[in-house]
Amino acid sequence: MSLLKSKKFHSALGALVSIALILYFAFKLDWHEVGAQLLRVHYIVFVPMVLGIIVHMLLRAQRWRYFLPQGNRVGGQVLFDSIMLGALATFILPGRVGEIVRPYALSRKSSVPFPIGFASVVIERFFDLAAVLISFGVLTLLMPGMDPKIYVGAQILGTMALAILACIILGAFAPGVVRALSKSCCQVLPARFRETILRFVDQLIEATVVLKRPANLGMAVLFTALVWGSNYAVYYIYTYLVDVEPSMLLAVAVAIVLAFAVALPSTPGFIGVYQAGCIVGFNLFGYSEATGMTFAIVTHVFQYAVFVAYGGYLMLRDNLHMADLRGAGDPAIDSRKNTPIVT
Repeated sequence: MSLLKSKKFHSALGALVSIALILYFAFKLDWHEVGAQLLRVHYIVFVPMVLGIIVHMLLRAQRWRYFLPQGNRVGGQVLFDSIMLGALATFILPGRVGEIVRPYALSRKSSVPFPIGFASVVIERFFDLAAVLISFGVLTLLMPGMDPKIYVGAQILGTMALAILACIILGAFAPGVVRALSKSCCQVLPARFRETILRFVDQLIEATVVLKRPANLGMAVLFTALVWGSNYAVYYIYTYLVDVEPSMLLAVAVAIVLAFAVALPSTPGFIGVYQAGCIVGFNLFGYSEATGMTFAIVTHVFQYAVFVAYGGYLMLRDNLHMADLRGAGDPAIDSRKNTPIVT
């Protein structure tokens, strides 16, 4: 299967999932109640919401620095703008290309090559996954009376989180072991796939070198905690939009459920799965589906507005086009990716 067909398949699958969920909501929800709740939304909360999301994204930008070789030489504005441009791509383009657009944007504005930038994003995502799994484990301890299977699942996921971090650290301190294991595991694969995977492992190991420095590793862990703490704080602010009793526990639960939900195939911007995640999160605390949907609609539109507005500004400022974002990281489409535009 060609890469193009693979992209089309994943885009079609995402569209199918989103359409199925939209149709389900269309017939299942009490839209009169949703409309009534939308009229009662406390829109004044948008002011702290904007501040909260900016702080959250600034923390993400600062954390990225510690996943990059010589990240201290990259300007904070460049890191922030690259993340915001990636967020724009995630919200308007299919195929989850935001994770590719981000290192592409960084390579245009700094001396960081695209492959190294992309590997740093992969490592960052592993840290995020570990944070989500650990948070989920803690959440289950704070919510007694849940299905016992959920507690078992939380223990398993917590163990997975520690294993993920251990593998990343092993790649930094014992790259030879990781390379040997990768070669052994890939022996059964066709040569083309084996070479691709091993080349990616080499890039990943090269990116993890920065974590060999105790200061970098410590700051990466610290900023991961700050990033997710700020994310939970943002969702706590969000809870003031609707007529519920604001609580940090509710905010954390919704944010964690959403982290799992948006990993599912969907259209650009997570349409359908985002709404489903909000409804499930609110249902855990006994709130109606209409309340969850109201929360989802307002917060989702808000996120679209923030990322599209700032990302659109960046595209105008840097004379970028949609074709540039779609072809990010593809040397056949964008020959500039290895030619940094340092400002």
